[in-house]
Amino acid sequence: MMAGGRDRQRAGQGLVEYAVLLGTLALVVVGVLAATGTSVGDVFRRSSHALVVQPTPSGTPQASPTPIVETATCSAPVSFSGAGTLMVECNLGKSFSELISGEISLEGVPPDDHLVTVLSGGASHVFRGRQSSSGQPAYTGPDAMGGAELDAWLDGVELLRVTFNSLVGEAGSWQGSIQVAVRGRPSGPAGTLPPSTPTSQATTTPVPTPTPTPTPEPRPHLVLAELKYWSSDEYVKIVNDGTAPQDMTGWRLLSVKGNQWYTFPAGYVLSPGGAVYVHSGLMATSNPPVHLRWTRKNIWHDKGDTAVLYDSAGNEVSRLGY
Repeated sequence: MMAGGRDRQRAGQGLVEYAVLLGTLALVVVGVLAATGTSVGDVFRRSSHALVVQPTPSGTPQASPTPIVETATCSAPVSFSGAGTLMVECNLGKSFSELISGEISLEGVPPDDHLVTVLSGGASHVFRGRQSSSGQPAYTGPDAMGGAELDAWLDGVELLRVTFNSLVGEAGSWQGSIQVAVRGRPSGPAGTLPPSTPTSQATTTPVPTPTPTPTPEPRPHLVLAELKYWSSDEYVKIVNDGTAPQDMTGWRLLSVKGNQWYTFPAGYVLSPGGAVYVHSGLMATSNPPVHLRWTRKNIWHDKGDTAVLYDSAGNEVSRLGY
């Protein structure tokens, strides 16, 4: 009985000594933290923050699609026997969301002293065979398209108005084709390359809105087509190869060498596809509205001259020399 009491007494003394040791150690730790400028609260906050699991981003940034540029071409065959006008369709086979550049050219050279005029998207492109009277070489393109004209080709199909006529008299015949080439970004998914880095998120491709094909606005286009200077009935031939009539009130024709002017009569209108001849010289013809007499004097110099056509605002419209 006495032995059991002594054992319990020794055990109690051991616990007291252990508690004293822990308390002493705690005082030492607090003293060290105070000496380094760190509070106990800071230690607990850092420890708790280290135990918090930081969230992992759920998605990977998606790469932007890369735009691609494609080239499309079409060819519209034409055939003329004598002067005339044809409407032909050229189909590129695809539509575009944006066009960067384009050009029109002829396949096949027109006969000498003949013009081929192509109306595309409201713009005129004039091609010619060799001009024997002036020695000017044949021109078959390519002819660059303008910005407004390119917009007309976004849908991929365009109706072309093709006119064939002679500069010197009765027109001959010609077979060839109209060549069109455009470069741009096609519509729809074909217009972009897929992202280079695959992602887990589904993507939605927007459905392109069809671009309506604008109707070309009719407009006139006048050109000096022929100048006959070697006879007693000289004349200048002016052709309207556009798609609308032209009121020529106030328009003027100039002989550069002699600084001589002809003014068209008030109310004179040149129809689309029509021609007017302005005559001069001793035997000058007068048979309006196709044949107008300027004067019975000779206007055009045998050794060379230039005819210039001006509109009512004084802007140069066309020029032809020899």
